[in-house]
Amino acid sequence: MSKFYVRSWPLDDIRIRSGGDGRTVDAYAAIFDTPARVADQDGQYLEVIHRAAFNKTLADNGTRFGVFYNHGLTIHGTPSSRFSMPLGVPLEVKADGKGLFTRTRYGHTELADQVLQDIRDGIIQAQSFTGQFIRSDPALRRGQLYRPSPDGSLRTVIRLESSLREYGPTPLPIYAGAEIVGVRAQLLGALLGPDALAAVTSHQQSTGYQPDSMSTSYEAAPDGPTETREAHSRRQGTLRDQIRRARIARGI
Repeated sequence: MSKFYVRSWPLDDIRIRSGGDGRTVDAYAAIFDTPARVADQDGQYLEVIHRAAFNKTLADNGTRFGVFYNHGLTIHGTPSSRFSMPLGVPLEVKADGKGLFTRTRYGHTELADQVLQDIRDGIIQAQSFTGQFIRSDPALRRGQLYRPSPDGSLRTVIRLESSLREYGPTPLPIYAGAEIVGVRAQLLGALLGPDALAAVTSHQQSTGYQPDSMSTSYEAAPDGPTETREAHSRRQGTLRDQIRRARIARGI
C-alpha cells in the first residue's frame, strides 16, 4: 500500500501579496536541506528534504496540485466536507534556494475569505503538504523502521525524490522552529502520551472548538464568554507549549 506523508512547517513568511485584491498568498510548502526531527510511520529519525526532491513531480504536473485547508481534514484527522473544497488555484509552484515555494490565488468562498483573514491576523502561520517519498537514502526495507542508536542519536534520512499531492495552510503547527509535523492529530495520544492528548482535549473543550467549523468569533462553550482573537492566539500558544513539554518528556 502506498504511504502518504504529511509535512508542516511553522513559517514566518506566509503572506498575502500586496497590491491587487489581496487574494494571492505566498508561502513555502517544504524547506530544503534542513534537518528536522520526525516521528511517523517510518520510525524516529532526522529528515532532510533534498533541494531536487520535487523536480520530477513539478516537471510532470506544473501547477496541477490541489490546495486545501488542513488537507481536507478536521483536527482529528477525519474527513471534512467543508475543508475538502479547494481553497484556490496554484499560480506558481517551484523549487528555489530555500524550499518548495507556492503562490496561490484564493477563491471567493466563505472558507477562503476566513483563511485569508486568519493569515492577515497572524492566526494561521504554517503551510503543509502531502506526498509520497519515492526515493530516500538510506532506503527502508519492507517491515523495517528507522530507530535511534543505542546512544539515542537519530539517523539522518535524505528524501531524494518526493511526489506532491496537495498543499495548503494548516491551523496548528505543533513543533517549534522548522521542525516537521510528521503525524496527524489523531496519533498524538499514541505518540506523545496522555499529557499531549489531554492538552488537545482541554483546548477543544475550553474554547468550544468544533472540528468541522472555523468560527470567526471564536465563541467559547455555550455557558462561557466569547473569546477574543488575542485570547484565542494566546491559548493556542499555550497548547503548543503543553504538547512540546509532553513530547520532550517522552524523548521524542
